[in-house]
Amino acid sequence: MCLFRQRGADTAGIAEVMQATGLSRSSLYATFGGKQRLHVAALRRYLERRSRPVFDALAADGRGLPAITGFFEQSVAARCTGAACPLGVAWSYRECGERVRVLRGRALHACAQGAGAR
Repeated sequence: MCLFRQRGADTAGIAEVMQATGLSRSSLYATFGGKQRLHVAALRRYLERRSRPVFDALAADGRGLPAITGFFEQSVAARCTGAACPLGVAWSYRECGERVRVLRGRALHACAQGAGAR
């Protein structure tokens, strides 16, 4: 994920992907079918392991606006350190688009709930 975030999925070369993952070219293609499918798999894993828990925690936080403020402060701090969320790219992949839309909906719902909980 770091390689794709730093270099971009389209820019990162297959040799860089092999070096970053430790996979051989034949293993990469046998397992994922290519670089784009590897990127999609990495995005899906990111959604499930990183984004979903954050949004679920935000939805469950009963503090209202302070919880929303904290969420966005953490997001801005992450972006400023170069650890920004890579999901913007996921919209371009049909395989991930629906999952990103669902998580976005959850985040908006959590924010709406939090705003009402003042």
